[in-house]
Amino acid sequence: MPFLYIMAKKIFSGIPNNILQTILSEIDARFGKTFAWKKRLGKGGSGQVYLSESADGQRIAVKIYREKNRCEQERADLDALRKKCSVKIPEVYFASAVDGRDFLAMEYIDGVNARTNIRIYLAPKEKRKAFAESVAKGVNSILAVRESKFGDPKGELYDKWTDYYFRRAEKILDGMKAYSGKFAYRRIYRLMLFLWEKREVIFAEEPPYSAFIHGDLCPMNMLADPKKGELKAFIDPFDAFYADPEYELFQLFCQSGDFLGLYEEYKRLFPVTADVDQKCYFYAIFAEAEYFLSTGRMLWGVVLPLLAKKRRFIGKL
Repeated sequence: MPFLYIMAKKIFSGIPNNILQTILSEIDARFGKTFAWKKRLGKGGSGQVYLSESADGQRIAVKIYREKNRCEQERADLDALRKKCSVKIPEVYFASAVDGRDFLAMEYIDGVNARTNIRIYLAPKEKRKAFAESVAKGVNSILAVRESKFGDPKGELYDKWTDYYFRRAEKILDGMKAYSGKFAYRRIYRLMLFLWEKREVIFAEEPPYSAFIHGDLCPMNMLADPKKGELKAFIDPFDAFYADPEYELFQLFCQSGDFLGLYEEYKRLFPVTADVDQKCYFYAIFAEAEYFLSTGRMLWGVVLPLLAKKRRFIGKL
């Protein structure tokens, strides 16, 4: 009994029991059957995802957010991406809130994220290449849908990418200036300052159209079959917006993306601009800084490998 109690407390840490039970009650009412919590499926910057299951075997993934007013935005992003993407995107059943705690009830997809799926790492080279190819084609199916404006769907839209993105990037740089005197962040800030000063060279060519991007399409948000290691779904968009179609590509060389060859496979299969490496490195560094400023968490497991890739991506600047 003590062991079960400790495990339950760990799995549902940070979420009061009354909220968990109220969420289950709403799910029961929506589906007309009784559900129970089974396990935590994952934990990320925006919240935690749990598996709930009914007595007759229906499974639902429930994402419980840390912040208020997040679920409706993610619901809209998932619905929009599902219409564009050739890879499966989970269907949203409903979005709601309990005592100020947003949650999203959606289709459960049995899979393991590509960052931790051991089947992919142990697979022969040709199978890893096949996985990379399926990822590249899925990403391109989203990016190939042409849009006309750039920016946040909830805010002002722009005709030119740099008119929007330079404003966003400058705000991020200003935010990081406050940390420039601290040893842990000094190197990051100096690199950002260098990239910012080179922005006219890096972004010499305006993208001819925009694409509605996922916002966080890294290996952690790619679900693979737990036994076969094949791509099953893309999940968890984060602040999707209308961007340079190549903006999303930096995610493909972050985390385990380089080992899996995702970025290089995309460039092999689809045309890219001459300055794609420099742009994607700029995007990667500024995106990680933006995440730090919004959450207070620097993802060193992502950032330190990025710093080590400086010469590879911007060595000619």
